[in-house]
Amino acid sequence: MSAPLPSLTALRAFESASRHLNMSRAAEELFRTHGAVSRQIKQLEEELGYPLFVRGGRLLELTDEGRVLSKRLSAAFDDISSTLEDLQEKRKGKPLVVACGSTVAVRWLVPRLMTFYHQHPKIKIQLSLSTQVEEMTGRSDVAIRWGGTGGELGGAGHIPLMDDRIGPVCNRSFAQTHGIHEGMAPQELLQTTLIHSDTVPNAWQDWQEWMGLDGPLPKHQAIRFEHFFLCLQAAVSGIGLAMASQALVAQDLELGNLIAPLGFVKVSGGYEVLKSDQPQNAEACDKFIGWLLSEGQKTQAALRKHPEAAQSSAS
Repeated sequence: MSAPLPSLTALRAFESASRHLNMSRAAEELFRTHGAVSRQIKQLEEELGYPLFVRGGRLLELTDEGRVLSKRLSAAFDDISSTLEDLQEKRKGKPLVVACGSTVAVRWLVPRLMTFYHQHPKIKIQLSLSTQVEEMTGRSDVAIRWGGTGGELGGAGHIPLMDDRIGPVCNRSFAQTHGIHEGMAPQELLQTTLIHSDTVPNAWQDWQEWMGLDGPLPKHQAIRFEHFFLCLQAAVSGIGLAMASQALVAQDLELGNLIAPLGFVKVSGGYEVLKSDQPQNAEACDKFIGWLLSEGQKTQAALRKHPEAAQSSAS
């Protein structure tokens, strides 16, 4: 059975003093007083039952036992320090796990990632596609999600990223074929082919509510896709009208791939960033979050500068 170890604080004090052979230098290295280091070493000697320094001389001198213990302790502390450094480097080398929904990844995050890599070429990113906040926070360092209307946005551990506006979008050809034009009544718009998503099943109903519209949605000519980003791609392809977040279709609006005949309505939620309590690499995590917030500000600034992105015309 191994003998119980003495106080690690006392061992560290002795190791430093034995290496410098000077109590004052040991005290400076350990950020303690001369008296505190001396008392810790005295306590260690009493616990061990034998002296570690020869008393009475003008200069510190180790006993035979002190020389053996000093050598072993220095090697042990060096090994611990080296191990901790290796572990830290391994953590820094691991990719930063970023969780977000597939639509945010495809439509907003991935097209911007190259600017982050240019700024921080040594930081690796691993995307984890998820829409459940429990999964996001449980297995990721950073998560991007849409914060709902229940007061969650900006709560503890939640950092607001950008506001959200939603509205129906389609391509110009579809609009011309179905007589969709700026200023038309929303009820008329709802009579055309509406594209629905299994991942955001209430998108059209929510828009109706924010627009102050009553009544059920027409069920004729409804097309359903599993993922929201497929709905947006279907709208680009001219299949029908999709409900879209302005921030996620801004580029398509500017390029003319999509139009928003009724513009976008401000909703009470928005996109937010969630940070893990124990990220793999806290420094990399903070740099990535800082970059995300900067990109969010750029997105909102770009939308404010381009009113045509907020309300496009089919004509």
